[in-house]
Amino acid sequence: MTIIICYGLDYIANKIKVNVIMQRNLSTLILLLTVLTSASGYAASAASFDIYLIRHFEKAANTNDPDVPLSQKGASNAQLFSQLMSEHPLSAIYSTDYVRTRTSVSALAKIKSLDISLYDPRALSDFAMELLAKQDNAVIAGHSNTTGVLYAALGCEEVVLGANDYGDIFVVHVDGETIECSTESLVSWSANTSSIKADEGADD
Repeated sequence: MTIIICYGLDYIANKIKVNVIMQRNLSTLILLLTVLTSASGYAASAASFDIYLIRHFEKAANTNDPDVPLSQKGASNAQLFSQLMSEHPLSAIYSTDYVRTRTSVSALAKIKSLDISLYDPRALSDFAMELLAKQDNAVIAGHSNTTGVLYAALGCEEVVLGANDYGDIFVVHVDGETIECSTESLVSWSANTSSIKADEGADD
């Protein structure tokens, strides 16, 4: 079942502002002022866009390599995700600089003819403001300890992911002054998509 929570833009701006001020980062404050200065005209100029957050898919076990790759199951789910997202308009794909995150979106990047842009998982508040300012349909691959935090930085309720939590897709839909937060399961999303395609191809 999809869970959707809606927030207003003022709530998002205030929440990000509090997080940023707590960091006492001068460059972040400058960027924040730039974003908030244009907030009065945001509703009129903002397009509707979607941001999809995923944790990298299942990683290989029993390895001492800190840059552990995806397991066979993880690679399979990455392919499934790329197929499901291939019909969605995308302008950007982001990943942390790890094999498992890059591989989780590499097939999708190839399908969409997009480069994978790297982001710093240590500066998620900055990154959240960048994503909201760019207004791009984007996919972001992260980790169990970053995906939920970024989801919260974008204005949604923070999600805590366990070591074995894979396959959830966190969707942030922005439409004017409204932000909708929802969660999809890769498995259920795939089943629903297959069902819809079957219905569309069925004879009356």
